[in-house]
Amino acid sequence: MSGLSFYEGIRIGTGADYIELDNVNFTTASGPGYGSPYRDEATAVNQGGFGRYVHDSSFAINGGTGAFPTMWFSGQGSSLKGSFSRIFLSGGGVKIDRADLVSGGILGIYRFHDFETEGLPVCFLEVNGSGGTLEQIELEGIEMSDNVFATNSLICNLTSTFVNSFTVINSRAWGGGVLGGDNIRGVNVIGGVTDGGANDTNTGIGSGAGLVYTILAHNGNFITNGAQSAFGASIPVAGIGNLFQRTDVNVVPLGVRDLASAPNVDLFQVQDSAANPLVGIGRGPTFDRQIWYNGGAIRSRVDAGGDFVIRTDGLTAGLATGAFLTIGAFANVPGLIIGPASGSQDSMQIFHTGSSTNKIFAVDSGDNTLIKRMKASQGTALATGDFALSAGWGNTAAVSAVTGTDQGWQITVTSSGTGQAASPTVTLTFKDGTWTNAPICVSKMVGGTGTITQLTEAPVATTNTLTFQGTPVAASTYILASVCMGR
Repeated sequence: MSGLSFYEGIRIGTGADYIELDNVNFTTASGPGYGSPYRDEATAVNQGGFGRYVHDSSFAINGGTGAFPTMWFSGQGSSLKGSFSRIFLSGGGVKIDRADLVSGGILGIYRFHDFETEGLPVCFLEVNGSGGTLEQIELEGIEMSDNVFATNSLICNLTSTFVNSFTVINSRAWGGGVLGGDNIRGVNVIGGVTDGGANDTNTGIGSGAGLVYTILAHNGNFITNGAQSAFGASIPVAGIGNLFQRTDVNVVPLGVRDLASAPNVDLFQVQDSAANPLVGIGRGPTFDRQIWYNGGAIRSRVDAGGDFVIRTDGLTAGLATGAFLTIGAFANVPGLIIGPASGSQDSMQIFHTGSSTNKIFAVDSGDNTLIKRMKASQGTALATGDFALSAGWGNTAAVSAVTGTDQGWQITVTSSGTGQAASPTVTLTFKDGTWTNAPICVSKMVGGTGTITQLTEAPVATTNTLTFQGTPVAASTYILASVCMGR
């Protein structure tokens, strides 16, 4: 069938089902009121017919200006479903016109396969999302090699409202992006986005606002875009340019690769339900490779050298890559660094808070422990009741001025009353329990009014007994001090 019409060529109305057109050739004249060579419409909500099969045909508009498409699907939310293949279009594209669609209308499924086009004044597929739902629209093998405008897109949105669910396979735009206009959502592109797949990036899809799409391109790139799910509510993401959303039950590993133009930002990020970053992975080779966040601030990281760093606010630039584990203090001062010793490097270092050069503890490459000084202040303070005096100090002798802990202490013994005898003893019961093994202790008399006298001692795991090597004098004082080291 072929013909030239000054009005519409073929017009299919409401209720017509299962129509097949084969080897049809219709051309309409260009100009106001002449219409489209092929028009399919409905006059009531969801009252369109089913089964449109048009193939091996051509539709053209002489000198088309874009006022009419060559194939026009319009009406009150028709649920028309059809397949169109091996068709040549000239002077106009395909239009799904939703201008008079009421809420609740649905249009789809439609499949457009193997189309050759020529002289299209606008894009190949014009869609209007002013009401209802567009769904399951498939474009495969659409060729736009010879068209009027160099900026034509493959799919255009005629309004600023949402249009949904398109699959584009091995098709391309002519000069323009695949998508023209705003809020075209749920688009899956397979096989590249421009001529020959030369521009398989986000820029080839189009520059409209609110585009939501995925691209599986010629060169193997998998690109996702959009901070909204295709059909659901907005996903709460912050600072994310590319988004891949998965179901909770999908346990297959992901592979993500981003552009090298921003190597100092997270290439892949895990967020909680409120869009707070939890883990960032994959920065450039000279930056941190993995980051754990806490309330939006970086809490810990694996740096470019493979070192694990806890609290980056506690790391000086000079030590940034010099250790395996760093636990920071604050104000750019490291608190603890543990790493493999190499040459003269220490395998463990502890720095004083407030200084990156004042090292107070280290274990060197020879397993020697290096410290500035030791302060036994964490044990339980001793009291007079922890010491027992033998009778040789006098029957009213007493202990006073007790300071220190099991590790190191000092007391004053006052000899008084009667019964002073040679070699009296002082026994300490360790306040913080057993040492398990008997400690090694050094004790001596360090002052008092009595004569300085040598002491001997016999420490065991739970006590230390000091023996005064002389006879105390009544009313005299004896200041004794002791230091013990566990083993």
